[in-house]
Amino acid sequence: MTGKRIIYLVTQSKYGGAQRYILSLAEYTRQTNTVLIVVGCPDEQDQAFFQSAKAKNIDVKLLSHLQREIDPWTNLQSIVQIYQLVSQFKPDVLHINSSMAGFTGSIATDIYNVFHKRNRVKIIYTAHGFVFNEPLPLLQKKFYLWLEKFSAHFKDVIISVSDFDKISAVRAGVAADKKIITIHNGINSSDYSFRDKNSAREKLKLPVDKIIVGTIASHYPTKGLPYLIEAATLFSDVPDVYFVIIGDGPEKPQLETMIREKGLTDRVLLLGAIPQAASYLPAFDIFVLASVKEGLSYTLLEAGLAQLPVVCTDAGGNGEIITDKVTGRIVPLADPEALANAIKETLGNAPEAQKWATALQAHVVANFSGQKMLERTMAVYDR
Repeated sequence: MTGKRIIYLVTQSKYGGAQRYILSLAEYTRQTNTVLIVVGCPDEQDQAFFQSAKAKNIDVKLLSHLQREIDPWTNLQSIVQIYQLVSQFKPDVLHINSSMAGFTGSIATDIYNVFHKRNRVKIIYTAHGFVFNEPLPLLQKKFYLWLEKFSAHFKDVIISVSDFDKISAVRAGVAADKKIITIHNGINSSDYSFRDKNSAREKLKLPVDKIIVGTIASHYPTKGLPYLIEAATLFSDVPDVYFVIIGDGPEKPQLETMIREKGLTDRVLLLGAIPQAASYLPAFDIFVLASVKEGLSYTLLEAGLAQLPVVCTDAGGNGEIITDKVTGRIVPLADPEALANAIKETLGNAPEAQKWATALQAHVVANFSGQKMLERTMAVYDR
């Protein structure tokens, strides 16, 4: 695809899977097309996202009224802003990447298409895990489901990053099966340079002679970090095990309080956000993902590429990466005891754990290629 104009729209710049996804797509498409990234939530900007975009020579525009919150007046203003942006930029493709942007962006662009039928904008929406699959109150779930169903009428194609999400969307009546296509997130081994174990631990100031159970996760409810901390309380009989969490987010104060109240300040370490966090994965003996909701986790793919034994929950697309006792361990959601037991079993069976880690690395390289993800997405743009 060449000579096209493409807008990538996402509600916020807070660096996560969706933001990483659009940066990789934008970097790829800008080689032969004109590309613009548009983000909202101007009061909650992540400088790492903007720095990454600048390093890739990608323009980023802020929309003041595009917000995460459900507020009729603000959402209406967002629709007007996006309509004006589309009218000015005149894209061939609008690629939307989050729920609220998916709602306001698809409505605004469909209105534009009504008046510009000869220069119609193709509306593509990638669902990085549907909000109605999150652990929310029933009424909230129903409302987000209604938003997805309503806005799906205006979207040409919905990309799901996991089969789990595609199946859940079809079953919930969001859209017909033929309108939703699964394209797994992907990574390229050539993009990674992992530190060796000792230098990674030294840089992170971790003990070199202890067992490190680690994760990389934003501090949001969907990441299930309280369940990981609860699991850590079940290791009082294993004094040499430390739990390390790399990341940041709005739940950090609650996590700090929980760690303190449970007497785990010496055993559970919050290291904060770290640039190029994946390069430190070899510092861990086991990688754990305790999420209660996922799309398709980049960090899980990275842990596989780093050849780490993995324990994760059966959330979203995790089961499409991890097969229990073949490429790692997979346990039920929100179950600290099951999480702790799987970690202990993995630690207690090093030869088997290494066999799983080797199989996972091969699985990631063979089936979750970043290049394949890009090419399949370009095919959606072209068709």
